[in-house]
Amino acid sequence: MQFVEVLESRQLLSGTGAMSEIRTAALSVAGDALHVRRQAPATATHGFIYAFYGLGGTGFGNQSLAQLANDAGSTYGLTVGKYQYNEIDSALTNFLSAIDTNHDHIIQASEIANISVNLVGYSYGGITAANFSRDLVKTRRGIDGYTLKATIPVRRLITIDPVNYTPGVSTSGPENNVQEFFNYWQAFNFNSTIQLTVKHTTTPAGSVNYDVTLPLGGLPLSSSAQSSTQIEVDAGSWAGTVSKHSYNRADNGSLAGDQTDHTTMPFYVYPFAIADLA
Repeated sequence: MQFVEVLESRQLLSGTGAMSEIRTAALSVAGDALHVRRQAPATATHGFIYAFYGLGGTGFGNQSLAQLANDAGSTYGLTVGKYQYNEIDSALTNFLSAIDTNHDHIIQASEIANISVNLVGYSYGGITAANFSRDLVKTRRGIDGYTLKATIPVRRLITIDPVNYTPGVSTSGPENNVQEFFNYWQAFNFNSTIQLTVKHTTTPAGSVNYDVTLPLGGLPLSSSAQSSTQIEVDAGSWAGTVSKHSYNRADNGSLAGDQTDHTTMPFYVYPFAIADLA
């Protein structure tokens, strides 16, 4: 596997200091709990969140992604699906089967009207999440044995450090059926250290270092979504924005934007993504 593109400059496409303050203000961390409004998305009777792992499906980054999906599901009352980055067909089939209420393999506008679809993906999984959203506009041809009679809207699409420069794993980005698109990415950092404190206290509990031997970085993605927010977390005002939440049963972890790398990105993004999904 070869990674051929290196970013020559860093940029903040969207996400000014004011936006950082808004997101930070939207979060309330009390002890080890992240408090957000517990409600299903407005107007939806059945909500979904589908998460797509990066390469390998294990490791700290993918574990953090799984926690994000599970917590978002329990917080907002969403059905959770988790898949490897190369399991888009299975994800699509399972989703379309779930909303095909009369089991005729034809997805009518009436079957779409009362659902809410949210997607999140990390690394290669970010590419898959974007491509999943693109498949939901394909009304002119079948999708895995199903026919769409109307475009299926995506409420939120969140990509975390999407790796879009590897042959065979690529996307042209979300289309107009995506209502809100959030892309968090960082350049090629080689190590990241999460500082730990004992839960419910300010007592230091050491630190955990993630030393990345394979340099990976995300990228901005092309987007035709109705709203797009793309943020490089290790540059500009986000560089000093700290993410703090549960690391394990005993400790909280904190990490600044300019201390992230590819492995720790899902941990860093966790509270901001939970807020994005509100």
